[in-house]
This record gives sequence, C-alpha cells and structure tokens, in this order.
Amino acid sequence: MAVNNMNYKDIEALCKLVKETKNLKSISFNFHTPYEGTEHLSLTREQQLQAVYSIKSMIKGDYPVFNLYSALDYYLQNKWDRPCYQCIVSENKKRFVCGRCVEIEGLCEKCGYLFAVEFSLLCRGNVKVIFDMIKTYLKYV
Repeated sequence: MAVNNMNYKDIEALCKLVKETKNLKSISFNFHTPYEGTEHLSLTREQQLQAVYSIKSMIKGDYPVFNLYSALDYYLQNKWDRPCYQCIVSENKKRFVCGRCVEIEGLCEKCGYLFAVEFSLLCRGNVKVIFDMIKTYLKYV
C-alpha cells in the first residue's frame, strides 16, 4: 500500500483484512513520494507519525506486515544512505536506481520507499535490521 494523506487512517483496517483473508500472506507499506503532480498527496509530519505508529502497532500485534519494524524509525528520522543501489524500479521499459528519486533533484530527501530504507540499512550492515529482516522474511517468504 502506498500510504498518503487520503488513506493513512486505513492502515489498521487493511491489516485486519489481510489477516482475515485466506489467500493473502502479508502486506507491505511504502509512503507517498511526491513526484511532480502528486504533491497534494504528501503526508504532514503528524500524519507520518500516526501512520508509522499504526504500522508498528500492527507488527507488534502480530498482523502480517512485511516491513521491518526496526527500519521505521530511520524513515521518520530521514536517516539512511541514498541512493540505495540494490533497489531497482522498472517502469515503461526503463530501469531506475532506487525508485526514480535520484533523477529528480531534491526528491531523494522526500523518499517514501520503505524497501529502499530497509535495503540501504541491510547492505550497510545494521545488525538490528539484519536480525529483523531474517525474522520477518522467515515468517512470510
């Protein structure tokens, strides 16, 4: 789910739906990255905090969330190395490193791709994130 200012209050209900739906194993979240023309969907700081709190609560409540609990605070602090060269996004027959953000000046600092946060921390040897990844991936993969 791409979390934005229109749907951030739906995280808990969606997690409950995924947990109750037989054919779904898990859900992962990313946050809105404000590409040109979509800035109006950006979360305020308070909305970001509320969304991360909801995701963390769902993980603690053993809901099937396929994000790394330990990486969420790094997202909130906007504190991880970018670009993440392990993340490749393909769109319209073109490949982008780290979700196209690197090609748009200033957008990397507003990145909402949680997978980029997670992989950046993993590939730089963050032990807490590595253990969290092993625990999470063994649960859902």
